[in-house]
Amino acid sequence: MGRRSELRTLELLLAGLKDSRGRVLEIIGEPGIGKTRLLGELEQAAAAHGLPALTGRAPEPERRIPFGPFVDALDDRLADLAAGGAARPTHDTLRSLGSVFPSLAPLVPAAAPAAGTHPAPLPLGLHGFYRAVRQSLHALAVPALVLALDDMHRADEESVELIAQLLRRPIDTPVLLVLAHRHRQTPVRLRAALAGTAWDHERLQLGPLSDRDMAALLGERTSTPWHRALYQESRGNPLYLKALHACMPQGLPADPSLTPGDAGELPPAVEAALLAELDALSPHGALLARAAAVAGESFDVPLAAEIASLDEAVALGAIDELAAQDIIRPTAGPLDFSFRHALVRRVVYDSTSPGWRLGAHARAAVALRRAGLPAAARAYHVQCTAAVGDLDAAEVLAEAAHAVRVQAPATAAQWLRTALRLIPAAGEHTARRLELMVLLGTALGASGHLQASRKVLHEALAGFPGEPSAPRAEAAALCARLDRQLGRPVEAGELLDREIAALRGAPGVERATLELERAQGEFAAGESTTSREWAYRALATVRSHPSAAPLQATALGIAASAACLAADRKAAAREADRAAELLDRMLDEEFTRRQDAGAWVGWSELLLERPAEALRHVDRALAFARYGGQAALLPNVFVARTLLLHSLGRLHEARSCAEEGVDLAQASGGGEERAAARVLNRWAGLWTGDPTAPPGAGLRPVEPRSGPAEGLFDSLSRYMQAEHRLESGDAEGCLTLARTGGGPGFEAFDPWSRVSWCELVVRAELAAGRAPEARRAADLGARAAGRLGLPGRTGLALLGRAQALAARAPAGALETATSAVEALESAGSVMDALRARMLVGTLLAACGRTDEAEVCLREVQTACAAYGARPMARRALAARRDLDCRPAAAPAGAAEAGRPSLTQREKQVASLVSEGLTNRQIAQRLFLAEKTVEMHLSRVFAKLGVSSRTALASLLIRAAAAAVQPGLL
Repeated sequence: MGRRSELRTLELLLAGLKDSRGRVLEIIGEPGIGKTRLLGELEQAAAAHGLPALTGRAPEPERRIPFGPFVDALDDRLADLAAGGAARPTHDTLRSLGSVFPSLAPLVPAAAPAAGTHPAPLPLGLHGFYRAVRQSLHALAVPALVLALDDMHRADEESVELIAQLLRRPIDTPVLLVLAHRHRQTPVRLRAALAGTAWDHERLQLGPLSDRDMAALLGERTSTPWHRALYQESRGNPLYLKALHACMPQGLPADPSLTPGDAGELPPAVEAALLAELDALSPHGALLARAAAVAGESFDVPLAAEIASLDEAVALGAIDELAAQDIIRPTAGPLDFSFRHALVRRVVYDSTSPGWRLGAHARAAVALRRAGLPAAARAYHVQCTAAVGDLDAAEVLAEAAHAVRVQAPATAAQWLRTALRLIPAAGEHTARRLELMVLLGTALGASGHLQASRKVLHEALAGFPGEPSAPRAEAAALCARLDRQLGRPVEAGELLDREIAALRGAPGVERATLELERAQGEFAAGESTTSREWAYRALATVRSHPSAAPLQATALGIAASAACLAADRKAAAREADRAAELLDRMLDEEFTRRQDAGAWVGWSELLLERPAEALRHVDRALAFARYGGQAALLPNVFVARTLLLHSLGRLHEARSCAEEGVDLAQASGGGEERAAARVLNRWAGLWTGDPTAPPGAGLRPVEPRSGPAEGLFDSLSRYMQAEHRLESGDAEGCLTLARTGGGPGFEAFDPWSRVSWCELVVRAELAAGRAPEARRAADLGARAAGRLGLPGRTGLALLGRAQALAARAPAGALETATSAVEALESAGSVMDALRARMLVGTLLAACGRTDEAEVCLREVQTACAAYGARPMARRALAARRDLDCRPAAAPAGAAEAGRPSLTQREKQVASLVSEGLTNRQIAQRLFLAEKTVEMHLSRVFAKLGVSSRTALASLLIRAAAAAVQPGLL
């Protein structure tokens, strides 16, 4: 019922699929809203069009396997493809695919994974596997292909990365990739991949059913009061509508305040409706349903039978009954089934008695251990049954947590909490508990629970003996980092000083790790000199250590960044070169030890105006951080990446990166970090013309910090907030932020940031009508740029000077702006160079060189449109239109007579005012900004000596009638 507009969209997509290139369609909605049902409709519609439709779904987390949705959808068809024919894959491609897809494993035995294990190493590497999948999609698309993947909000990271790789480049094959997911639970990486996809992209947001659709769904029981109350309680969710309709009498619901979509308790009516289905089952059917619920949302028959203690024949009969009642549905294999919905499994599971449930989990754990499955496959059941003092169970949970800590840190944290509950708190087990507490703190931090992580790590630190150890140093370093992220820099510094003092004179990785955290804290506080000193101390500590490359690269990256902020360009370049060399030689295993090494090397290269190298290193750091669930611990990497992408003109990618930073900060950051992420996102939106942030994040006001700026990151965040204010028309608000953060001469800003601030202040002062103050700011920016000796900073200072000179000396300003373009382009600063080129165009026009101005502004407009800078493109277009509004020649003697001469545009504005149009209406009529109309009108008032719209209209009427104002019309 319903979904007419969505079905029309699907029909249009399918009708044009054979003649199109790759398209991706998102189907988004809350649980039970009808995403899976719509995929079923899509499959039927594809069949009607003669198109193959392959469907798969992501399993629940406890049964997650790498590339699970793709295996579910493609395995059987790939086997058919490999059986022969012209499209048969090559042997290497089969080996790469066979390491993941079970049906292909017999064709390449060497690639077949052992039962219950992760796939063997891919023979062509991950990128070779991605290419193999892309080639397979091409081969299967005869004449086209629909690939529909459901429940992708719980997809494994490997599947998400595969999707990201597929979507990075356009595909000429007629493939429609459909991804159904719950948007609020969707991995950030998947959202970012969809936001930046090179495929044609559409999205269907499934909302509640309408009143009319709900009435059709309920059929005969549609008495108005009951109908209205039922719809209100269900909130238009078809799953809850059906459940409530099945069990409730035709009367008012018992508790209309319940929210079916909540993750907490189910509404009693929904629970009762689902339990009613169980009551209709035979004893064996109900028993197997409960056993299957213990096994998981998806399960295989042998495991469920063993949990239920039923023999095979009885179990198969019960399976038939459950399938006939649509409680379970067959999935991939002949013995594999799943509940029709996770809520069904939840209600069945909750209906079991506690004692039986414990025994069932114990039987499941034994069965899985007997089958030789790894600890991660057994941990869920062990967790449900283990008692305090069961050290074997604790070790199973610890082993499982260690195995999944990178890909699933939240699950690892849950298992570690249980393991710690099982191990006695004193005696011989103290050391093991402390190790697990450090692991727990790390997992909590990686999964975004910063406060909980800090609490656990501080507790662990209090329990460690005095002598140095790697776990203690790791805990202290992470504690300090969390304290900084949570806005407690003083506590972080004091903690590190205590720990470093305890290690005084003891060389080694432990001490260097703490010294590096100290260096990072000083850098964040704006103490560049002290930061360099700590970085060099860390380098000296591990100078002769055999595996210190990650630490050394991090230290050099911090030292280079601090040197650049201190205007020591030669030292900065030297240390950045050394850091990049170390980083590029690192194997992936080394890189994972210090993912922030890539971030710091990237920051140093960003400051030294090496954007391509910086982006390469930042991307590597972020890729590893995402894979390891550590992205929340590297908040400033999103700032660096957004700035780099913006500088290179990749504005939509910059916006996607900023949005990802908002998502992570909202989930795990402290208050200051969340505010900074929202500021970054809004600033990135300025350039694309879309300042709207993700719901509930970017539009909330961010209060500016008081007092002087503290370090580069604080300065950049304030700068973005100030520029947002200026572009929103609040020049005084922009200047207030500049003076508050930088002081009268902006001395609180480091020289690198000061150049950007001074150029921004030039714009703000000019907007406020204070040209002398603008020239003063330009001089301050030039002095700061001179200290740095970097072409990009010099170019930005020249741009500020050219803007300050434009009205007073356009010829001199033109020469300065041209030099700014050259410097900015040489530094790879694409967007600032375009701003400078736009200024060149307007100055050419001011100097009477309108033909050259037209060419320049047209090039700027075209480039801005290509980069996605819509506001700049509109400004360039407006500047081109103004070229047609140069002052018209006055009649002979007019100048001598002192009569005013209006430009063509001013005449248009004046005429429309006389017709009674408002400024907004005039702006719409002439395709101008409203502020531009205000500017023209103020000039008209000044030239004609009037002070109101009424007086202007009266003057124009008299001029038209008596021709007393030559040159006006």
